This record gives sequence, structure tokens and C-alpha cells, in this order.
Amino acid sequence: MMTNTRWAAIVRERLAPLLGEPPDAEFVDELAAHLAQVYEESRRDGRSEDESRQSALGLLTPSSPWVDAARERAAAHRAR
Repeated sequence: MMTNTRWAAIVRERLAPLLGEPPDAEFVDELAAHLAQVYEESRRDGRSEDESRQSALGLLTPSSPWVDAARERAAAHRAR
């Protein structure tokens, strides 16, 4: 089972290179909770741990709306 803490570490690890900086903590927590939910729903649907993990990680591709949102938040933060 993957905890929100582990998902948060994955989010930070995957987003930092795409953003050029660490993502903000609030966004990391929000996305980690969402990934955990996707993972758990996939497990309940009978998928394996690996399939469920990959399903959740699919939300972290460079063209994902979540990644776009992280980029927008980072840009807004830099503009302050």
C-alpha cells in the first residue's frame, strides 16, 4: 500500500525537473491525495499493485493537466 507521504515524494520527484523548481507544498499534498485515490480505486477494481501505481503515475506525464496546473502555479509564484 502506498501512503500519501510516499505519493507526495513521488510528486515532488517527478514535478521538480518539469518545473525547474520544487512544486509548492499545498499543490503536492493535493495531487498526492488525488494519486492515492486513483491508486485505491484501481485496486478496488481488481487491478494489481503495479497496474494501479502506473495508472496513478499516468497523471504525472509532461502534458498532463495536473502538470500544466503545477507550471501555472509556479509561474504565478515567481511573478509575485
